[in-house]
Amino acid sequence: MTSKMPRTVEQDFVDQPQSLAIVLDRLFGAGRAELDEARATVLSGRPVIVTGMGGSYHVALPLTYHLSALGISANLIETGELVRHRLPSCRNAVIVVVSQSGETIETVQLLDAVVGLNAVTIGVTNEEPGALAQRAHHPLIVGSPRDKMVAMQTYIGTLAVLMALSKRAGVSERGDFEPVLPVMEALVGDRSTDDDDFPGTDGPVYFFGRGPSIASARAAGLLFHEMARMPAIPMSGGNFRHGPLEVMDENFRAIGFVPKDRDEELNLALAGDIERAGGDVRLIGPGRHWSYNPLPSLMAPLVEILPAQRLAIRLAKARGITPGEFRYGSKVTRTESGFEGLRSGR
Repeated sequence: MTSKMPRTVEQDFVDQPQSLAIVLDRLFGAGRAELDEARATVLSGRPVIVTGMGGSYHVALPLTYHLSALGISANLIETGELVRHRLPSCRNAVIVVVSQSGETIETVQLLDAVVGLNAVTIGVTNEEPGALAQRAHHPLIVGSPRDKMVAMQTYIGTLAVLMALSKRAGVSERGDFEPVLPVMEALVGDRSTDDDDFPGTDGPVYFFGRGPSIASARAAGLLFHEMARMPAIPMSGGNFRHGPLEVMDENFRAIGFVPKDRDEELNLALAGDIERAGGDVRLIGPGRHWSYNPLPSLMAPLVEILPAQRLAIRLAKARGITPGEFRYGSKVTRTESGFEGLRSGR
């Protein structure tokens, strides 16, 4: 008998188009009734709070933009901060709780804390046996194949579910997502980031974007931390001009997310300013340094993160790091103190 080879982060990266198709099949097939119930709850007129930690926080940001476009006030709050400092805002609210495992310590604390607050919870999670799936009033199971460690397939799948949850025109039906799949297929085979010596193997690297692409900037920063162990600073393109611009010099490096949307001119202007200050910048977007085929701008967050994922994998290898191996962290964060790697002696 031959033993099954352990899964790698590289496989997670390459399999993302197929993984997203699996998620879409479930969401608009067997999971359609659950999606419709969750949509009705989000659109019920109650205040909406969207919450998560780590990648589950970043991935939730586009949902708040889509709800805002529909005239719905939706606040994105870290789950730990929500539990400890902003719990009264949960009273009578719809709370969209995002957690890949559904078992993180902050998620479980929140489920306990909102009892008696007349809140309605929507749990967006990949793990059906987890506490979030079992205890949320309206569980939405992503149904993505699991990642080895770093969230890539599950990030994209969760993002698609959250976008569809808004019921905003352009992100509401299976057909809206279909153009994404061939673009992703092309990106997982595109090695243009490997042919570029940018940004080197030391940090820091700045990521910027506007609108829903701020989620991509934040997620990319997390990837650089988790996989390449490089310092990375994500921010909005607008906020960059309020202080951080003073660090620009010939050693400054930035990556910008530039979809074909209303912010394109401003993003390009910021990239030009960085270059005039002596910095080095790469742009991710149709026709840019790391390009992808044009598609509706609302779908950009689903594809623009892929070049950043590939770059983080390459940099990890260049730094002698096996992508997806953690020194201190664990796949599921179950405690608010101590580091798993220190306790286990890794």
